[in-house]
Amino acid sequence: MVMVMVPVMEDKLLAHLPLLLHENPKSVYIIGLGSGVTLGAALTHPIERAVVSEISPEVVAASNAFTAENHEALHDPRTRLVVGDGRSHLLLSGEQYDVIISEPSNPWMAGVSTLFTRQFFAAARSRLRPGGILCQWAHTYNISDADLRSIVATFLSEFPDGSAWLVGESDLLLIGSTAPPGALEGGVARAWARPGVAADLAEVDIHDPFSVLTLFVARGMDLRRFTGDAPVQSDDRLALEYSAPRAIYGRYQNVNIDRLRATAASARMPAAIAALRANATAEQWRTRAAMQMKADSPELAYQDYLEALTIAPDAAAVLAGYVGAAAASSHLDAADRYLRDRIARADSSLVEVELSRVLAARADLDAAVTAAQRGAALDPSSDRALEQLASVLADSRNDAALEQLTTLLVRTGATRPVTLYAQMRLAQLRGRFEQSTVFGEQLMASGFGTPQAGSSGA
Repeated sequence: MVMVMVPVMEDKLLAHLPLLLHENPKSVYIIGLGSGVTLGAALTHPIERAVVSEISPEVVAASNAFTAENHEALHDPRTRLVVGDGRSHLLLSGEQYDVIISEPSNPWMAGVSTLFTRQFFAAARSRLRPGGILCQWAHTYNISDADLRSIVATFLSEFPDGSAWLVGESDLLLIGSTAPPGALEGGVARAWARPGVAADLAEVDIHDPFSVLTLFVARGMDLRRFTGDAPVQSDDRLALEYSAPRAIYGRYQNVNIDRLRATAASARMPAAIAALRANATAEQWRTRAAMQMKADSPELAYQDYLEALTIAPDAAAVLAGYVGAAAASSHLDAADRYLRDRIARADSSLVEVELSRVLAARADLDAAVTAAQRGAALDPSSDRALEQLASVLADSRNDAALEQLTTLLVRTGATRPVTLYAQMRLAQLRGRFEQSTVFGEQLMASGFGTPQAGSSGA
């Protein structure tokens, strides 16, 4: 049984990754319905049929709560629902598929571990058409290093050239094929152009092939170095059935992520992916970082923003995203040092504003006000600096200074979004909530939406 949840990035990538890597997919088999988002994502590709098995009738019923998110996937004429055990259907039906997607529940749940054995992976391989792809989900949280390495080792026992892809900080997708996926060397961009695919991925802030292909960790022998001497799970020696529940409350995620990142750092990347990384723009790294933030993976986002900063250190969106990711990943000290070092070398309104955000996130509001004031003084025309100043003045409850700023802003442009924002915060500060609501509605109508809108923090 797959627990129903709101759609997240891995739900979509479970379908999109193998289908993007397959040059001409026509048939898909999915084990586990869940919210139906994976099925809905698969149906955005020009496939002819999709079979989905779900063991729990209650999950099928609950998926109706997500028809908007899954695009009414169960009502698509290409869909066939099988209410029953997914592994049994795979073994007994004899049907062949271009892509098989296995998204079971966590292996600590009774019976689920049988979807992580060598026999299951062998059965899946036998049901793939020539050039077919299996996408197997695994997780990095609440699972021991030994158990995760064992799952990967078991997968490689049937797909020796298999690859691993890290989605956020919680999910690992394993890709195996009956033949090396040709698209891995450059065909994903063509598949991305399939009608509806890009729009579906954009729903979870995935906007380009770069963001997907650079999730690649390792494949084949490089991935085998990650597994080490981990045992292979089999139906008659299913240790995972017993070890997985014991790790539910363990703190293994950081260890697993660190090992995977170390593996990726030493692995040989496919040529197409290596070229993408070598020629990446700051905007591509920023977009990828935003995707990681959407996936609740601030540490990975922070690393991506650092890559973007090396290319475009003065890009406003990159700096703002960097500070936001630093706050979310406990890197405020590093961000503080980085921004102060830049200010020491050259005055910058933009950098002062971001330093103000860092200081506000650390609850040092007096210093945050001073930095924002410097930023506004360096560039009095910067709405971003003025907005940050209004924000930290409100947070520090300095209504006299905020009133002075608001009066000045009204004189220079009463309908400017930053003016409406300052008026809204001043009304809030003085308890005039009806007036604040009016300003807030006008602000929303203006299309206001800077990275730190409404908050002095990060």
